[in-house]
Amino acid sequence: MTGSKCSLVAFLFLVSLTLVILLVSTPTNNGVYAMQSNQANPGAPTPTLGVVESAKVDLYASAVAPVGELNDPYIILTAFGNLPVEISIGIRGSINETIGFTCYSTPCKLPLSSDSIIRFLAYTDLGHTSQEYTAVARILQPSVGVYQVILESFSPDKVFVDSCFSIWGGPTGLISDWADMPRTPFQLDTDVTLHYLAGRLIQNGIVDVSDCPTGGIVDGAPDGCGIEHARQAMIEWQNKFDFDIWMVSKAVSIPPKILKTLILQESQFWPGNTRYFLDEFGLAQINDLGADVALRWDINLYQEVCASVLSDCGIPYYQLPPPLRAMVRGALLDRLNAQCPTCNYGLNVEIAHASIYTIAGVLHANCWETRYILDRNKASPKNYEDFWKLTLVSYHSGFGCLDVAIEATAKAGESIDWPHVSEHLSCQGARDYVDNFWYSLITFDNKVMVPNIVETASVNMIPTRTMMPSPMPTSSRASVHVHVYVDKNENNIPEPSEGVSGVSVKLTLSNGMYEFGTTNDQGEADFNLTGRTVGEDVNVSLVNLYRSKNLTLPETGVVEVLFQFVQPNLPSSLP
Repeated sequence: MTGSKCSLVAFLFLVSLTLVILLVSTPTNNGVYAMQSNQANPGAPTPTLGVVESAKVDLYASAVAPVGELNDPYIILTAFGNLPVEISIGIRGSINETIGFTCYSTPCKLPLSSDSIIRFLAYTDLGHTSQEYTAVARILQPSVGVYQVILESFSPDKVFVDSCFSIWGGPTGLISDWADMPRTPFQLDTDVTLHYLAGRLIQNGIVDVSDCPTGGIVDGAPDGCGIEHARQAMIEWQNKFDFDIWMVSKAVSIPPKILKTLILQESQFWPGNTRYFLDEFGLAQINDLGADVALRWDINLYQEVCASVLSDCGIPYYQLPPPLRAMVRGALLDRLNAQCPTCNYGLNVEIAHASIYTIAGVLHANCWETRYILDRNKASPKNYEDFWKLTLVSYHSGFGCLDVAIEATAKAGESIDWPHVSEHLSCQGARDYVDNFWYSLITFDNKVMVPNIVETASVNMIPTRTMMPSPMPTSSRASVHVHVYVDKNENNIPEPSEGVSGVSVKLTLSNGMYEFGTTNDQGEADFNLTGRTVGEDVNVSLVNLYRSKNLTLPETGVVEVLFQFVQPNLPSSLP
């Protein structure tokens, strides 16, 4: 939950283009009104977040080197994706192209004996696969029997740039330890003791405290017995949104530790609603004013939400009549409202998961809002941290609170940094909110859990063909085209109308790795084998139809693989 609430501060402010906007400052979260970027900053790029697709399957894999000295060198491989928990994800790959391995669970430990190039991908038994990743691991031996593993490179590995960093114009002092993008969502897993969350878990019957003398709750808060009984569930619950935070942060380019710390501070990961000055909804306790700011600044978000309640969304949000603006805000807040009297524990957890995109949108909008306030006061911090701290004031306490403080700091001739601006904050609770937030952020890594390694990878030598000596294997640029058809007219030629769709095709490489595909409406499936070795043996099989063919991979071209089925002869009359 946020800090203490204070009285409403309101004043009128005349802005450019003769638009008069009421600026409301209140320590209820997100008490902000802002103009859209093309009005507040003429010529500035229109801010937009885009839409995170949740319907498609996203599957990823990653490698992390263990920390410290080891008796035996290894690397930790992890796979993850937006799949139901009942679908298991594994990892398969090769070490130096000669040793194949499979991890049937994740994360897993891959033993290494020397410097290694590891190629691997994530897979499921349903045929989903990730892209292939490559990790280069170096083995150091500082003394006899002692090893250290260094992950020298990992690819593909996209460079992460904070989108708010770009909005603010590239301030200096980027702090990498909290502003980076972890390679896996598991690196966001924390084990913070959260009393409010523990209390909610107990009060909603998620945790059994029947053997606690006080029932686990005293004066509305969990006691020591309640905390200990709730500890495991408390850890699991605070990490249940990590994949969503990681995915949204990746798409929106906001540091995921910022996003998770925001949810920690606002709700301790319990997506119930509260009421102070205004109703506050969901994981980030966003209210009507916070929704207003997001809709003013994010045009794409406005169009998406508007279309769900209004027939004409050609008018910008800030030009809508007040009743229509209220309808659109209500539709946005409804996306955050996870309360559900008929659901388990009174919560629709799926809505809570989906709301994280909107939360990132509100935070992103406040980055633009902060830049606008600084621009109109002709002020600018020099430090990246200060930009974020000022944005958090905007998010928590509103436009007016931040605007007045920036103006007072500038008039006093003081540096626009957190120590000086925070002295001019007139809204109660804002300074404590930011300071508490920042302490949680900079100590985030102290709370990160060490992943439990589920298993050690199963390794095997990859069988190789007898080939003429070659100084270097030649990489192939070939592909495989599979065509499955029923020869209805018996002319031994696949016709467009004879293709069999929906057939699962499995392509197995000589190192034990394999890929899945499904035939399209014409009965065709394609596999790109660029980068594989020329002369490599490949097996193509039809899953569940017990048909397979072998081929040898050429240097280039398309290898056609036909699977012909004959339509059975049917009796012309009943017996």
